[in-house]
Amino acid sequence: MKIIIKKWLILLLGFGLGIQAYATPLDPEGFYLNAGGGPTYVPNLEPTEVILVPIPSPGNSNVILMTPINELVNNIGGGATISFGYKYKAVRGEGQFIYNYARYKEFRILGEQNIDDIAPVRTRGNSTLLAGMFNVFLDFNFSNNPRQEFIFVPYIGGGIGVANIQNVPKLEFLPPEGSDEELPGFKRSFSSSSVAYQGIAGFRIYLDSVTSINLDYRYFDASSLGSFKSFQMHAIYLTFTFLLTSDKR
Repeated sequence: MKIIIKKWLILLLGFGLGIQAYATPLDPEGFYLNAGGGPTYVPNLEPTEVILVPIPSPGNSNVILMTPINELVNNIGGGATISFGYKYKAVRGEGQFIYNYARYKEFRILGEQNIDDIAPVRTRGNSTLLAGMFNVFLDFNFSNNPRQEFIFVPYIGGGIGVANIQNVPKLEFLPPEGSDEELPGFKRSFSSSSVAYQGIAGFRIYLDSVTSINLDYRYFDASSLGSFKSFQMHAIYLTFTFLLTSDKR
């Protein structure tokens, strides 16, 4: 996957620089600011080593069982993004900051059972992503609207950068029924950094000469992590772009 994204990014950059004639005076150039966010999905996380969790035995909280967890299942999460870039003809280059947060849905034992199905526990914890990326986009502007309003512009892009992923699995130990005993619970924290890649496809609509609304899909990959085998993310971002300067042709 990484090799494919690398090759695709190189081809995209060369292709974009070679077809600058696609840009028209209806699609302004200059520095811009982009910000927004949207829902994200992170597939199940598999640790490189089995996580042993001490959980109380059903019916007897004084008996502790060491239980292996080998898969963390995420709920649908949410992300935010902000970027600053420059558009020249059909090509855009930008620096981007990404933040993503997702709560865990369940922990699986040997990939089959959920831990809260066999023990008096409640799943807690979250996965957090911070990333800095450099992206290159290729715009396809086929509009001939002389008023420069509601122009539909599809685009594709790719990026490379650095990501830090923090995974914090937690378990809340539930006391026996009818008891108000407070149990300690379980918490582990894993933090890893990796080179990251992303592929992007979407479109934007100009609301006026300096503002556009954008909707795109992004596939994010940061697989070279120490604590977990891989980290992929699927994101749908709704963002707004504001032209800060305008370079007339």
